[in-house]
Amino acid sequence: MNPVFLVARREVRERIKARSFRIATLISAAVVIAAIAIPASQRGHTPTYDVAVTTSSPAGASDAIKALAPTLKVHLNMHAVPTATDGGRGLRTGEYDVVINNGVILTKRAPDSGDTGKKAQLIAAISNLVRLQRLGPEAAAALQTPVEVRGVLPPDANSKDRFTAFVGVLLLFVFLQQYGTWVLMGVVEEKASRVVEVLLSAIRPRQLVAGKVIGIGAVAIVQGAIVALSAIVASTATGTHIFEGTSRFAILWILGWFALGYSFYALLYASVGSLVSRQADAQNAAFPVGLPILVGYFTASTLLSGSDPSLFARVLSYLPPTAPMVMPMLIGIGRASALQAFVSMALLIAATVAMARVAGAIYARAVLHTGQRLRLRQVLRRDFNAA
Repeated sequence: MNPVFLVARREVRERIKARSFRIATLISAAVVIAAIAIPASQRGHTPTYDVAVTTSSPAGASDAIKALAPTLKVHLNMHAVPTATDGGRGLRTGEYDVVINNGVILTKRAPDSGDTGKKAQLIAAISNLVRLQRLGPEAAAALQTPVEVRGVLPPDANSKDRFTAFVGVLLLFVFLQQYGTWVLMGVVEEKASRVVEVLLSAIRPRQLVAGKVIGIGAVAIVQGAIVALSAIVASTATGTHIFEGTSRFAILWILGWFALGYSFYALLYASVGSLVSRQADAQNAAFPVGLPILVGYFTASTLLSGSDPSLFARVLSYLPPTAPMVMPMLIGIGRASALQAFVSMALLIAATVAMARVAGAIYARAVLHTGQRLRLRQVLRRDFNAA
């Protein structure tokens, strides 16, 4: 069998059987379930929307819209307003959620094309209703004519996408701290116990480090999947629907950055772990690696408000060590274009490929060395004596 696969399978088996993994997974799942269930128990599960209809709208429009409530599983409070100007004023102050003015739908901000939330569903249902009311002698033209949905305020970043981005950054921060440390400590433990000498008699160093990174990454995916499944079950049971309104692209972006960020840092942690021979030195060796993670996380946290990012945040969104946390937040708040995101991701991919080569070289040269901690300059110049 492939040596990398054998090492990865060994890591998965040992890590999943560990008591620390089970306890951490149970605690994480319990926290997520509580965070969803407790707020849901303190409020109703059916959202309420205020819909205003202008006097210039067709007769019976208010009753027809009210009849949509059972199908959409929402409560609708209907209001009558004299003009669209009055309705727009109510939208800005939050008095109304949707205003219908003679076949035109007004809302505070037009929903995103990927929005699947209740309000977006309500607007889509009203749009279909307005289109049906146009049917008559010109039925075909009415079906082809889109109903105008106009926002009284300029479009803003999807708040759900912003929340999803922040949760993804938070999870990446926690997982990098936990599983990056696992990679580092695993390398140090094997080196201190000389198990690595036995392993290297059968496989090459680069295969060993690759298998370790892949195996521990698979464990991270298992734990993340368990926590995510717990969240989905809890949200379904309580009717919260945590992913409602979140575009699928936001979730895919987060998963992509998560995979790249873990790969980059796991390789970096593995190379740092090979430089030390004692567990007592591992924490000091890991500190420089964890520093960019902290900087990236705190910078991403400052972007949650959706305000214009600083030049510092813009620069960090392109640097590979901090890009996995800063760029997703810029995407979530709508402050980064697709081109900028792809450029940042391309730089991170190139850095990860380069890190794989460098980490493999460092690991191969330093993992059999025992005694005093090696310096990176020594390893790259090969001016040390392996014990």
